[in-house]
Amino acid sequence: MTDTTKAAVDQNIVTFVIKVNEICILGTYIDKPTIFGYTIFEVLGTADPTDLEEKQMASINIPQPEPGSITFEHVWTALMENREQMKETDQRMKEGEQQMQELREQMKKTERQLGKLGNRFGEMIEYQVMPCLLEKFRELNFEFTKASPHTVIKDVKNNIRAQIDIILEDGDKVMIVEVKSKPTTEDITTHIERVEKVRDHARLRNDKRKYLGTIAGMIINDNERDFALKNGFYVAEPSGETFTILVPESPYTVREW
Repeated sequence: MTDTTKAAVDQNIVTFVIKVNEICILGTYIDKPTIFGYTIFEVLGTADPTDLEEKQMASINIPQPEPGSITFEHVWTALMENREQMKETDQRMKEGEQQMQELREQMKKTERQLGKLGNRFGEMIEYQVMPCLLEKFRELNFEFTKASPHTVIKDVKNNIRAQIDIILEDGDKVMIVEVKSKPTTEDITTHIERVEKVRDHARLRNDKRKYLGTIAGMIINDNERDFALKNGFYVAEPSGETFTILVPESPYTVREW
């Protein structure tokens, strides 16, 4: 890169032209400082600085600084400082891009770890939660003879889609179980809709069994527990090394679909 600089000093007002990579820039000093103390007013194109007419130099109407307050050396120094700061900014931007790339890689790694965690949670449902539920529901006089984890209903014709964590079945009852690490009221509301979809799908197949719902959670807050019971769901939560199942009681009742 080659720089050619021309400056005109008239009554201590400095108007300068700097040529960088064949681009001529006309600039001048103002007495109200900007970030660098100087302001570039006009880009004149690829003309040689010697071709600039004096009327172009004089056409800028600016406040005059106090006599003796500025010289060409001041202008040049400020421009060089500006260039160095631009280099530093460019370097920081490159470093920022590198940090963003590292962040993206970390996010991908986290997603992979979450995927593995989801798989393990599914295994926990199948091998730990489901057997405990069968045992505890047996204590409540349910004799479920079939247990199915990870069931998907996809009825395109009737626009019915649902994913069920656990289905427990006996002769005349079907229990639809949703398992969450920490269920929210939104999860419970979604489960109501899920049970309704499953029941609609069963009705289309002339399935006349009664459908019931359960919310199972590793951690269940009082508000969510009460909300689930209020909506007629059984609530299954850890108790020592097993589960305890809460049954909706007055003023609540078990809901059947």
